[in-house]
Amino acid sequence: MFRSKRGINLTHDKQGLIYFICLDYKEQPYKVQTKILNLCLEIAAEDYQALFDVLTTHKSIIEISLEYFIAEKKIYNLRKQFYEKW
Repeated sequence: MFRSKRGINLTHDKQGLIYFICLDYKEQPYKVQTKILNLCLEIAAEDYQALFDVLTTHKSIIEISLEYFIAEKKIYNLRKQFYEKW
């Protein structure tokens, strides 16, 4: 079940669309896959892999934070930027 993320200035429907497109990354057309990857690279730079994992897997923010040694708050901010730039 999808729940809207607080602090992201998009409607529930728009957030849901982005969430499910990213979660279904492997099934998306090449153009959409490159859009997701390029946005991750543009927004997160050297931390793009952590942002990519947040968007395309069911791993928790805490798990990704520990795996990539990045503060949780930074990951939340990167995800917000991604959603709003989409």
